[in-house]
Amino acid sequence: MLTQAILKKYLHYNSETGIFTHLISTNQVKVGCVAGNIRESGYVYIKVKGKGYMAHCLAWFYVHGVWPEFEIDHEDTIKHHNWLSNLRPATHSQNMHNTRLRKDNLAGYRGVSKHHKNERWVAQISYKGKQRYLGCFNTPEEAYARYLLFAEKIHGEFLHESLKQS
Repeated sequence: MLTQAILKKYLHYNSETGIFTHLISTNQVKVGCVAGNIRESGYVYIKVKGKGYMAHCLAWFYVHGVWPEFEIDHEDTIKHHNWLSNLRPATHSQNMHNTRLRKDNLAGYRGVSKHHKNERWVAQISYKGKQRYLGCFNTPEEAYARYLLFAEKIHGEFLHESLKQS
C-alpha cells in the first residue's frame, strides 16, 4: 500500500505547476525527470513502485495525506492541469457536471434532446444516479433554461462555467 511517506521518497510534487519529478534514479529514469505521461484520456498517469496512479489523485494524497473520498475534479476541466489550486474533491455527479458539452450533442445544449414523435425539445438531468425528466418545450432554449435552473440548484460551483447563463 502506498503511503504518503513512500510517495514523498520517490516523487516531488510542485503544487504550483502540478508536475511530479523523480527523486530516485533507476535504469529508466534519472533524478529530476518529469514523472508520468499523458494517456489518451487526457489524464497524467504515474507509476510508483510498479503500480499506476492518476496524477491528480496522487497530488491530493501528496499534499493532504489522505486519498480522495470520491473523485478529484479539475476546476478548469483540463485533465492534465494538476496544480493544487485547480483540484477539488467532488462526487461523481459533481465531476460530471463540470465538463464541456459533448461533441455529439445535436441540440447544442446540455440536458436537451429532441423528442422524435412530437418534434418538441425535452429537458432532463441525471441526479443521484437517476435520469430526471424536467419537461417538454417548444424550443431548445426553453428546455435549456429549465435544465439550468435545476442544474444550478444541485451542482452550483461544479456546473461548468460555459453552461451558466450570462
